Amino acid sequence: MSLSSAQALADLLLPGDGATGWPSASAALPQLGEVFSSLPAGYGAAIAELAMEVAKAGPEAGVALVESFERAAPKPFAALRDGLYEAYYATPAVQARVAELANGAPREPDMGFDPTLLTQVTARQAGLRRL
Repeated sequence: MSLSSAQALADLLLPGDGATGWPSASAALPQLGEVFSSLPAGYGAAIAELAMEVAKAGPEAGVALVESFERAAPKPFAALRDGLYEAYYATPAVQARVAELANGAPREPDMGFDPTLLTQVTARQAGLRRL
């Protein structure tokens, strides 16, 4: 499988979105070939053929090709999808984006924390180490 066909397939499944800061699969995964080579041996030929067809067809027709492949070969598709997701979400760029989103969200108040109890503990100096 050529690198360009692997990138076309990976970017179809994980296209990214520059406007929201998500990198595409090919941008986030410099070692994309390793993801494809780590798939179970029996799936390689079918996935390589799909990648070549997607690269030739372009993004619009590629979606239909991938959907058809998913229906016809659910196990190889699941292995491809899971392998790409696992590699993608393990990259520093994607982890940074996830952390940015998580830290940018409003925080819900901790329902188990009662500030009045803290005031009482501080006033009594309870828990203070005494020598």
